[in-house]
Amino acid sequence: TVNNLNNGEPGSLTPPGEKPIGPPLAYGLDKFLGCAYGPDSQKDFAGYWNQVTRGNAGKWGWVEGTRDVMNWTDLDEAYRVAMDSNFFYRHHVMVWGNQQPAWIETLDSAEQRAELEEWFAAVAERYSDATQVEVVNEALHDPPYQPGSGGGNYIQALGGTGATGWDWIIEAFRMARTAFGNETNLYINDYGIMNSAETTD
Repeated sequence: TVNNLNNGEPGSLTPPGEKPIGPPLAYGLDKFLGCAYGPDSQKDFAGYWNQVTRGNAGKWGWVEGTRDVMNWTDLDEAYRVAMDSNFFYRHHVMVWGNQQPAWIETLDSAEQRAELEEWFAAVAERYSDATQVEVVNEALHDPPYQPGSGGGNYIQALGGTGATGWDWIIEAFRMARTAFGNETNLYINDYGIMNSAETTD
């Protein structure tokens, strides 16, 4: 143990017993230390983390794999844990080019836009105390333009690349601000940024 080391003592072959759990490192602070919530992390979750993200269950294709049939079960569980424990709830994710509903891909842009607005409104209404929302996921690596394999194929419904090259992201954030209000922090999530000059630029 640290106490043995500090006192110059040998270690022991007898296990010290159960490790004390909690409170979370960042509990009660404006900052957070979060984790994906699910079957593998449920045990002792509240002893380590003070921010909850549900991962796959928050993706549109998971929630609305069949048009107008919503599966909120796993998200509701994570949200309840966050609310009951006074933790931050982070929703992952509104717009992505993967794990999107297959039925959205064949609609025209106007119908896609209407469905996107419904999706945003439904999440905002159900999880109205969400502290954080990932609006766009992996914009550099997996934008929602490719048809097939859950790619979404709805980038044009958000304005396409447009004059900025990123109009679809700007529009997604505008939609999110309208749906979630001014109190929710909005995020873009991506990877491989700092180790690549091209992606950093």
